Amino acid sequence: MATTVRSLLAAGLAVPLLWAAAPANADGTAGWRTGVLAGGPGTAPGALAGVEYTGPGGAHGVTGADGSFRYRGHRPVRFGVGRVDLGTAKGAPLVTPFQLGGGARCAIDEALTRTLVFLEAVDEDRDPGNGISIAAKTRATAAGVEPVRVSDLDDAALTALVRTLTGDAAATLPYRAAALARFRDQVDGEQWTERSVQSFTGPADEMRQIWEMNEAGQTPPVELLNRQEGLLRSQGVATDGRGLVFSWQYGLTRTAADARQTVLARNTLAIPPQIAAYGGNHIGDVDYHDGKIYAPIEDGDKPKGETEYLHPFIAVYDAKTLRFTGEYHELPQNLHTEGVPWVSVDADRGVFYTAEWDDTKVLNVFDLRTFELIRTVPLSQTLRRVQGAKVYHGMLYAFADLGASLPLHKIDPESGHVITVHHVDIESPAGEGEGLVFLPQRDGTLLHTLDIAPDEITTNFRNLALTRPSLRDRVCSR
Repeated sequence: MATTVRSLLAAGLAVPLLWAAAPANADGTAGWRTGVLAGGPGTAPGALAGVEYTGPGGAHGVTGADGSFRYRGHRPVRFGVGRVDLGTAKGAPLVTPFQLGGGARCAIDEALTRTLVFLEAVDEDRDPGNGISIAAKTRATAAGVEPVRVSDLDDAALTALVRTLTGDAAATLPYRAAALARFRDQVDGEQWTERSVQSFTGPADEMRQIWEMNEAGQTPPVELLNRQEGLLRSQGVATDGRGLVFSWQYGLTRTAADARQTVLARNTLAIPPQIAAYGGNHIGDVDYHDGKIYAPIEDGDKPKGETEYLHPFIAVYDAKTLRFTGEYHELPQNLHTEGVPWVSVDADRGVFYTAEWDDTKVLNVFDLRTFELIRTVPLSQTLRRVQGAKVYHGMLYAFADLGASLPLHKIDPESGHVITVHHVDIESPAGEGEGLVFLPQRDGTLLHTLDIAPDEITTNFRNLALTRPSLRDRVCSR
């Protein structure tokens, strides 16, 4: 139960003064270093300016406009506003509100939420859009209050404190959900840069022959299909950490991760008869886990008059041979009314994710062992035309097909919070975004996306580097 300012003092709880004398730097730690207190709203990295700090070895002052502070070694630094304690963190080049609660794993909890709400409430102009800056007047007022920790206050006590510090008897607290959303936007924002593109294609005349046979309801010869390197990479891609597995509408291809993507195995016509019997005719963006490939298969593109997307399946294949293992599972049709365009495995959480292709409002979470639905997670914004998704560092990255600038969304699968972290620019709106995969390469690239060129026989494999990691990835242990 949260305490109030009055109950905290009445209980005689010892609350360390922010400006208590700092012990001498007896261990001879190296000289001064500069860190940044960031993670607030506004322009990245969200500098928290005007916050007082103190630490061993004479470290004390007020964070600069860029959030800068001084510290020695990795000794603790306490941050606050006057005698209002925000928390203590080890001295480091980057400190965020995550660290002020002392948690290395960066939990979104009540203590963090109260800290975020307080900082926005005492911001000089009360406009989080332009960042946080605590005015000297506010600090001076805070120097005269009784010592208190923000994380210990309930809403009533926090409101009373804010009114005292701002001199506004009618001041209210920012909406918690809005403050948390702004924080998530800041700490999970990142920057990607495209470094190179590998394009794969095939003989145009043979592709026309394939189209004609397909329209006539005939199955093209496998040897004809296997010469269409673009076509066979046209849906999705997964990795076992070494090589790549691509999917196309009917099959799978395994390659090395070299510049030529040397083919190591194929199952060009991979849809099992058990699923084909239900009309299954399209493999989407696949994923890898524990020696297996998980492939979503849907029953779209049916003849006129037949109902589509009645039987969404996940089929399981051997990741080395690409042979069907015999394991397959039908998913709830009411959650996949436009098919199952992708599947993404989250091994650390023991689950996998799916979602609707378009007008995507929720994330479906399934047990990886039983394939039973665990829950659905509402998304903070509705997404459009999601073609592929993969988990990286606990976040789900979803790649959408929208025009000539394809959005890459980053989704927190626990909260459902969505931010758009990049757009992949392609040749023309007539192209089509597809799947994606994370695989570190020697050239520094990490993320790889697929898009089909307007000629419909060429697939582009784009290689992107993470040029500005998120604040969360920089400060949180994994």
